[in-house]
Amino acid sequence: MLDPDPSHLAAHNHDSCAAHGAPHVFTRKDHLIQHLRLAHKLETTPLIDGWKVEAPAVAARCGFCDARTASWPERVEHLARHFKAGALMQDWVGEHGFDPEIAARVVNDLPPYLIGLESRAPVPFSST
Repeated sequence: MLDPDPSHLAAHNHDSCAAHGAPHVFTRKDHLIQHLRLAHKLETTPLIDGWKVEAPAVAARCGFCDARTASWPERVEHLARHFKAGALMQDWVGEHGFDPEIAARVVNDLPPYLIGLESRAPVPFSST
């Protein structure tokens, strides 16, 4: 529907998202579908493939071996190899090494070199 009337928007609980100002960003398709069903009472899922926005490249460094990765998928695969080989967050050295424009977007984070230490604390850190 190109120009829905107010009653249509109300039927789909549009104000609950519009009130937040910034749009929700979902990194997983199943989370978006769940949100549409629960928050907006959609019974059928619309064609959402055209809604996808390309994420920026996220260059970063590995705190286990100091290697640099050029993209998020490459980083995920690289770190997974370390964890599968038995690496623990307490073995991490240094920061993520994100580029400044990416680091500026990070909120409620715990430096990676503290994650192993915090995981053993009596009351571990929580960003919520």
